[in-house]
Amino acid sequence: MATAMAVKVTAGPSVGSVWQIPPQGGVLGRSHTADFYLDDGALSRRHCRFFTGGDMLFVEDLGSSNGTLVNGVPAAGPTVIRPGDRIELGSVCLDVVLAAAAPAVKTQVIAPETVPSVPKAAAVPNLFPDGAAGTEPAPAEPQAVDLGLSPEAASPVPGRHGRRGLLIVLIVVSVAVVAAGVLFQLTGGGAGTVANVPRALSAPRALPFEFRYERLAMDAERLFRYVAVYTNDRVLELTVDDLGAEDRSFAKRVELSEKDHDTLRDLLLDSGYAAIPPIYPEQSADGGQSFRRRALTLVMGCDVWQREAANASDRAFDRLCDRLELFLKNEAGLWAESFSVAELTELARQRLDTARRYWAERDLDDGRLHASVTAYREGLDALTTLNPKPSFAAELQDGLREAEALLLRRYEDLAFAVERAMNTQQYEEAAKLLQQIRRLIPDRDDRRNADAGEQLLMVERQFLNRRR
Repeated sequence: MATAMAVKVTAGPSVGSVWQIPPQGGVLGRSHTADFYLDDGALSRRHCRFFTGGDMLFVEDLGSSNGTLVNGVPAAGPTVIRPGDRIELGSVCLDVVLAAAAPAVKTQVIAPETVPSVPKAAAVPNLFPDGAAGTEPAPAEPQAVDLGLSPEAASPVPGRHGRRGLLIVLIVVSVAVVAAGVLFQLTGGGAGTVANVPRALSAPRALPFEFRYERLAMDAERLFRYVAVYTNDRVLELTVDDLGAEDRSFAKRVELSEKDHDTLRDLLLDSGYAAIPPIYPEQSADGGQSFRRRALTLVMGCDVWQREAANASDRAFDRLCDRLELFLKNEAGLWAESFSVAELTELARQRLDTARRYWAERDLDDGRLHASVTAYREGLDALTTLNPKPSFAAELQDGLREAEALLLRRYEDLAFAVERAMNTQQYEEAAKLLQQIRRLIPDRDDRRNADAGEQLLMVERQFLNRRR
């Protein structure tokens, strides 16, 4: 982040407190483990987080109860903030200010402000704040300690005593951090903290689940944003914004089958997501010219699990995200974003030619009408991400509507004939008609095919085999 920024509490508890946001960002909330702690019942334990991307500072709500507003607009996703912006968190108001302009006032920050006379000194993380929340710290003159980690630091080389003191400080901090880590592992995270690994789930294969997945990539020439939201009623909503040379944006809503719903839950459970550790954000490799982010929030039963990788990589998390995208592409038909505009246009034109041929041959056998419907639908799917659509898109839409209407009429006629044959105990005729329905609609994922198969099995077992 080129310019250091801070947030100042202007309404709510701890008015006047200032948090200078460190380069690695941090979390604000009412949990004592939050990087910026505010004792307010309207806040969630982990309410929102601040992070950097290139030269920009972002704030994002972490699924809090009362939400996060930036200048009155909800910050559901990453939202850029600048000096002068106002952030509202329930009854708390924060003003975004330049760190250099933040007054030296009482603060509950992880990285306390430096004194104005030493503007380039790096802030020392306050890992062990004195006193409980809401108590006044002992009056003391704020001091800045430069550990030599700041790229802007230009202090002279310390003498023998300065180096010895610096070495002692580093040893003490290292021992304290290691001891805290060991204690954390032995106590399972400690009371009152949010554990990285959710507790063992009861009958996880039957639990309801939902998730929100986002992949964001930005550079000087392109912005790509891919968001998939899935709810337990088996509805998947996908939004893609591909802004650059071709400028494609689209939204798609898909209802998964019960089988795909169970497969998706098994994919998530088998990934071992609970063992994936927190992923700490990093600066981009090209000096802030690009930003890459992947985030996944998963609700499994009553447990909420969340991980995010900002300009960072974790093998297990990347593998989980890749498998999730591959499932959405293959099982939900969300594949069009992988092709160029020219490729998708040509593919749609080819499917139109195929659909026309099958439509002309629709009376030659029972399966050609369904093949025509499938080709029309695949052609339209190929054009989903294109805007504007090519001129032949209307022909695809009209052809699909006509083919589906004819397929439905033929199915209903056959279903009525099956019912009449069953009522008159013409079971062999009913079996032939049911087999014809399965040829008319060969897709086994289609409910009409499955119903006909179950009914055919029942007819053969209970009536036909009994006669033989």
